[in-house]
Amino acid sequence: QAFGSHPSTARKQAPTAMWGVITNDRTLRRCELEVLTGDLEGLSTDELSTEEEDTSVEDVVEPEFRRLPSLRLSAKVGALLLATAGLAAVLVPRVSHTLLTEPSTASLRLEVGSKVLLGHPTSTVRREVCPWMTTTSVVDQLECNDGTLCTGWSCCSQHGQRAKCPPNKPVMCKGKLCVDGDHCCREDCSGVWDGPRECEHVAKHAKQPEYRLHHSGRACSGSAHLWEGFQWKCKARCTGTLGCVYFTTYSTGWCELSNTCFEHVAAKCSSATTHKRTDVTRILFVGNSFTYVNDLPFQLVSVAASLGRVVEVVNSTIGGCNLYTQRAVSDGRTAALLEGEWDYIILQDHSVIPALHESREAYFFPAVRDFVSKKKSAKVVVYLTMAYHDGIPDFCFPPAGSPQCWPKGSLKDLFEKKCKADSPDPLRPFACMEYGIARGYFSAVKAAGADMVFPAGLAWEFARGVESIPRNCAALVDAEHDGEMAVPALLHMPHISNLLKPLRLYNKVGGEWDIHPTKVGQYLNALTLYSTLFGESPVGAAQPRCSWNCFGDDWWLGPPGPMYPPLPADVLLALQQAAGAVVRHCGEACRPQSSAHVQVRIRK
Repeated sequence: QAFGSHPSTARKQAPTAMWGVITNDRTLRRCELEVLTGDLEGLSTDELSTEEEDTSVEDVVEPEFRRLPSLRLSAKVGALLLATAGLAAVLVPRVSHTLLTEPSTASLRLEVGSKVLLGHPTSTVRREVCPWMTTTSVVDQLECNDGTLCTGWSCCSQHGQRAKCPPNKPVMCKGKLCVDGDHCCREDCSGVWDGPRECEHVAKHAKQPEYRLHHSGRACSGSAHLWEGFQWKCKARCTGTLGCVYFTTYSTGWCELSNTCFEHVAAKCSSATTHKRTDVTRILFVGNSFTYVNDLPFQLVSVAASLGRVVEVVNSTIGGCNLYTQRAVSDGRTAALLEGEWDYIILQDHSVIPALHESREAYFFPAVRDFVSKKKSAKVVVYLTMAYHDGIPDFCFPPAGSPQCWPKGSLKDLFEKKCKADSPDPLRPFACMEYGIARGYFSAVKAAGADMVFPAGLAWEFARGVESIPRNCAALVDAEHDGEMAVPALLHMPHISNLLKPLRLYNKVGGEWDIHPTKVGQYLNALTLYSTLFGESPVGAAQPRCSWNCFGDDWWLGPPGPMYPPLPADVLLALQQAAGAVVRHCGEACRPQSSAHVQVRIRK
């Protein structure tokens, strides 16, 4: 139940080194091994055993990782942390900013060969000190401070009051306005509820962010507000609000919080001032509904915030359109945005355009080259999208929905001859279309000057369990390109992908498969984008969170209301591991001139 460090490495540990915890089970049955940068002083990974069950490393470690002398253990039964050689890594398959604990006692012994790697006769187990940062797993179920699980909003009054809220009302409010003077559980704690309850431990030890004056007498557009109301401690409110980058204060005590401030408006009074955080990564998204349906930008904001990063996002998106039409010369909003300073520009084209030679040459490459010419100091990242659920049946495309988006001819026009000739289709089924899309996007690095590739489609390919690309369609696609596929081998980690196959990644329309992602599908994209941009594993990220353009799994059923109940811990962890593994597997093809391995950033 508790993990310490090997005695020989204890001298290297910082006094604040954290210990590990396995929750939700009393035995460590089987662990999954992942690479962790660090040093175990030459301890071999040839054998791994616990007192409960012997486990061969060959069963759980990818062959290329076995030669590395250090490892991280992750048990899907809960949250596990390994501290060794002064290095601590946290793997938390739950909604939490960090692993927050306080002491207890227990023991566990883990041996590598004849050496005791982890465990002491009496070790330190820790339990959460800010449990309200996570939820229970059952609708309307509360967890009380003495560990009692119960239903009924007063059921914790005799059990130390509330420790965790249910998933349907996931936010514990700071204000004690509910039964018996307890903290309330709500979907939104704005207004009289005084905002979300913060974790005092994190607030006490976290480095306070710095802000600088952004504008005097002007405020951010109301459409960008994350929250507004009377709050004299506006700066502190911004610091404690997910995704907040800008705060505007008024002499009346009115406070406005925003993630972006691209559009300014005259303030409600001349005494208003707007301040901006300085530790921010600024990202511009240009694309269509594959970007805005279920809110990829804000899902990235949420993932990044839960992993200790602040991201500002701005969109320039047109449904059903393409990048060529959204060049600065054609689109005023995009032109204005490109005048700003960005760290990354994410480019997402119409799904079919990069996959086929005619549309790639007419639209895709010219568009990417144009954005590259205007990027200033930003990195241009092409968004390798997911293929349609069953691919595209043939070359006979329907008429263009928006003719102004297709100045060089619609897909129907470009492929009319192939339609009439009944040419072999290289984009059916899913695996074939994904292969064509991937080859098209990877070619943009060399042919159009893109800096990076965000491999969302490869993450979907992995999650759907694609084991091979049919030879006939691969040959048709390869014939349109020089050289080999940038990532020639598919990623196989069935112990992860088997957990993901049952997930609904695509929306439906009236029971039929749609082409757009569900919230979970877009969450997988956000995890993959995070790992691509920052070179870090997204393990430990928060649950999916959508802010704008959030849709139910079937669009005909109307707005879905709150985000569905939290994903099960093992599925959440599998999604995060999949995203990190796909980016690591992609290596230099996705992140040129960078390490091919995702580095784990340590957070204490």
